Amino acid sequence: MQDFKTQVVEAVLALTDQRLDEAGTALRLAEEAAKDDTKSSAGDKYETTREMMQQQIDNNRKLLFEAGRQRAFLLQLPLAATATVSNGSLVRTSLGWFFISISAGQVAAGGIPVTAISQAAPLGRLLMSQIPGKSVTFNGRTFLIEEIL
Repeated sequence: MQDFKTQVVEAVLALTDQRLDEAGTALRLAEEAAKDDTKSSAGDKYETTREMMQQQIDNNRKLLFEAGRQRAFLLQLPLAATATVSNGSLVRTSLGWFFISISAGQVAAGGIPVTAISQAAPLGRLLMSQIPGKSVTFNGRTFLIEEIL
């Protein structure tokens, strides 16, 4: 099962790498567009356009920074199984698999869907420190913890 956990980590890393690439490309394109923009005769229009371009550049920088931070966090997660749910745990519940790491949504590993959630997410908070055999209820659904990898 450790191979399955490695596949999950690799799938989440691949998603994070994709986010890094997309944010980097968007940032590069926004910066190039800002350089190519020439001042028009309509001064207010020009200033508004420049401000919008700068906001787009700032947003892309934030996305790039966040994706890099998430990637670094993933690389530092312990892969060893633990007795209780913690950061880096792969948790099999009665309602599916959850990887406690970053909020990345659903990935597939070995054809099995796994939802990557943060410990700060509502369900993540409920799962933290739980052990197999315990259950948590979230949004009217009960998640029985069956296994922790």
